[in-house]
Amino acid sequence: HQGSIMAKKTLYEFSVTGPGSLSDVLLVEVNRDWCREGGTLAATTVDLPVGAVLAKNDDGDYVPFLAAPGDNQAVAMLIKAAPASAAKQHVSVIRRGAVVAFSGLGFLTAVTEEQQKTACGQLTSLGIVVQN
Repeated sequence: HQGSIMAKKTLYEFSVTGPGSLSDVLLVEVNRDWCREGGTLAATTVDLPVGAVLAKNDDGDYVPFLAAPGDNQAVAMLIKAAPASAAKQHVSVIRRGAVVAFSGLGFLTAVTEEQQKTACGQLTSLGIVVQN
């Protein structure tokens, strides 16, 4: 399975070609109350799809993985699409105890295949196992 996880995603920014619903990306969830957390998404100029891989910025807000220098630690997966917004917004994320489909994860187009591999490893270390 690991070799096929490395196929580079072709999303433009965060295009609408991602999964249509959470069930397209979330394969198994141990316990809804334990696996999910609420948080704040920093202002963003792009729409984020269900399955967007997130990091945290210096303020502790969620941002798209590798959206800015330093945002290179994947820590969560978005569970409901979030529109572009000049203001911060509340989001819900998967933080642990889940199995997700790689094909449903959303990355910015600037994220390389090697960075995607790193992000998947980071998610796995948090208990979010990435499968095809």
